[in-house]
Amino acid sequence: ASGNQLFRYNLDFGDQALASTESFQHFIFTSGYKFIINPKLLLTPSIAFKLMEPMPLVIDYNLSVSMIDRVSLAMTYRNTQEYVLGVRFVASPVFEFGYFFDYGGAAIDRYNSGSHELFIGIRLRNKSKILCPVII
Repeated sequence: ASGNQLFRYNLDFGDQALASTESFQHFIFTSGYKFIINPKLLLTPSIAFKLMEPMPLVIDYNLSVSMIDRVSLAMTYRNTQEYVLGVRFVASPVFEFGYFFDYGGAAIDRYNSGSHELFIGIRLRNKSKILCPVII
């Protein structure tokens, strides 16, 4: 479980066109299980419930396949008719990077062709040099 903007607060921008804005709390509850198919292959189904005021509940149905603790392929279906495909590479015990593509089925999506996300992950103080996902 995680939460963003746990404390509500208002931002004041003075006399500008957007005089103030209100923040809303976000809560995310996740659950999943790693199935060890063989010593070099993991299958991880998971689900995430996202409560983001004032939006309706968003549910993510996820499936990830991890190979040799280094490469993961992932896909997600959201109850808002959105799809996500991604790939992640673990370069070292410290660095990982990846790419995700989101495509939605909402009415606004006839005006765009999806979104792209690149990420770099850094694990600090990983003295045991554990790669993630790890088969224990």
